[in-house]
Amino acid sequence: MKKNVLIISILLIFFMSFGCNKQFDETTICEKYLPAVVEIKVCDEEDKAIGNATGTVISKDGLILTNRHVIQVYDFSSDDFILYENIYVRFYNETEYIKVDIISISDESDLALLQLDKETGCYFNIGSSEELKYGQKIHTIGNGNGYGLAYINGNVAAPF
Repeated sequence: MKKNVLIISILLIFFMSFGCNKQFDETTICEKYLPAVVEIKVCDEEDKAIGNATGTVISKDGLILTNRHVIQVYDFSSDDFILYENIYVRFYNETEYIKVDIISISDESDLALLQLDKETGCYFNIGSSEELKYGQKIHTIGNGNGYGLAYINGNVAAPF
């Protein structure tokens, strides 16, 4: 699997523009990148919440990247995938969720592209030519168990 696909598929936000040897303030990182991260809420046919996840806004016209397994689940009884159609997102500073459309799904790389029906002021540029190195400091914003967006930092634990 290519380096960029692996990074995107696990939805870690790598803030490489700071460089691995520079000191930086985590508050500044959150202020800069949190607006480009959304909480995702997946609902069943009755619009009852059944799952939460995180997505990354990747363009100013509202494209959001997340994992395929967030919006599609394998149903063993029918031996097929079920696609959830009631998918909502909200930004960290919003209280209301907004419905999004599914644009594309990649089974091969476990990715899904969603479309928000509004422009966004902040998005994350996923292109980078910098190689990740074992032990390099990384940062992530996630939505663990649907409790809202949270920031954590760590180090690359395995080579890619």
